[in-house]
Amino acid sequence: MSHRRTCDVLIVGAGSAGSAVAARLAAAGRDVILTDQRHRRDAGVGWINAIPAWCFDEAGLARPEPPEATRPAGRHTAILKNAEGTTRIAIPADPGVMTDMSLLTARLQSQALDHGARLLHGRVVALSLIHI
Repeated sequence: MSHRRTCDVLIVGAGSAGSAVAARLAAAGRDVILTDQRHRRDAGVGWINAIPAWCFDEAGLARPEPPEATRPAGRHTAILKNAEGTTRIAIPADPGVMTDMSLLTARLQSQALDHGARLLHGRVVALSLIHI
């Protein structure tokens, strides 16, 4: 069965990045559909990640609090690499937050929904662009 939906912005992938973008665009008044093939609770990654605290500030997000923050911020060296692993940047003594990524994703999804984004479970199989 086919369902036709319209929106200003379609975001495929309801993990942390997609949900953060959906929240920001919906807060700015865009009609946003956020979709993921997996159920909402399973979207994104499920591990704990050390995220430099300044990344939350730069993105305009509140820093995680427990239980999302699994350990208080501490000093560590953040290593950033590109997908090929050929470019590497080390940020020494950066204050980081050990973050439960599934809880961060859930928070970002909730923010997107609170701002009016629609979260749909399913696959995108066709896309029509209408030039206006």
